[in-house]
Amino acid sequence: MSKIEYTKAEKALSEGLLNFTIENIYELAKLVEVKDSIEEKKRLMQKREIAKKLTRVKHDLQWLSSKVRKIYTQMKIKRSKVEEILDKGEDLEKEDTKVLITVAEKLQEIRASLPKLSNEEVVERERKKHINKRFNVNDKWLPLK
Repeated sequence: MSKIEYTKAEKALSEGLLNFTIENIYELAKLVEVKDSIEEKKRLMQKREIAKKLTRVKHDLQWLSSKVRKIYTQMKIKRSKVEEILDKGEDLEKEDTKVLITVAEKLQEIRASLPKLSNEEVVERERKKHINKRFNVNDKWLPLK
């Protein structure tokens, strides 16, 4: 069995967290810098909230597409429209932000409708699945008797 070097993973994680905190501090500094207008602060806060919602929708779509079949038909929205909004990024118009918010709400509903398993149930399910499995054998193969 090969050895895994965790120091590289730990370095990558610490660098990623450092970059995240730097970006967060930069965004907060932008808000403090804008002293003059309250509208400008509101606009920056809305832009930040849209960016968070956009990343959340991307993550949820990626995760739920592996769990739920025909996710776009359940949301009753075209896949091309969602991909168009995700490709635009933070430069969204009012109509697109409304669609993004509705997509996020529908994804939350779908996520809530999934069955919730406890850790013990997941372990038991995997144990039953691998009861006859041998090492380094594809799942497609029949177990040896």
